[in-house]
Amino acid sequence: MSEFKGQNRLYVADLENKGEVRWINFLGKTKEQYRQGEYGLLGLQGNVAIVRYSQCNSPSRVYALFFQHLDGNLNDIQVEHVLLDENKLHSKELSEEVRSIRKDIIKLDNGAEAYFLRLSDEKLATSPAKGENGKHPTMVLLHGGPFGASP
Repeated sequence: MSEFKGQNRLYVADLENKGEVRWINFLGKTKEQYRQGEYGLLGLQGNVAIVRYSQCNSPSRVYALFFQHLDGNLNDIQVEHVLLDENKLHSKELSEEVRSIRKDIIKLDNGAEAYFLRLSDEKLATSPAKGENGKHPTMVLLHGGPFGASP
């Protein structure tokens, strides 16, 4: 596990050649999607890893990752995944609200980054959280580095 730009991601590293690291992209994400979601390593036994994956707009899922060719080069390692469990949203209304959540990334000139989480424009217009002035409540989370944050 590695926290990179405020995200937990799953990597495999060659301990003999310390410069070699590879991200485990078992969900087949494209370059545009690679920053979406969070990964959590729940357990490791032999060549099997149990991993939780979640996003702000979908219920979390738990996968079993099966690694093959671990004795070779990092690029030779093959990973197969099996979905073990998935949280379900039983309310249709709540499911529609959650799936409409959008995450925008704001990047400042100095390299600092922030996530802006919000409902989609369609859902925002009808949100009951809208105040009398037409604005929605906002919460700011200041991140003090890779290991600290405070509201």
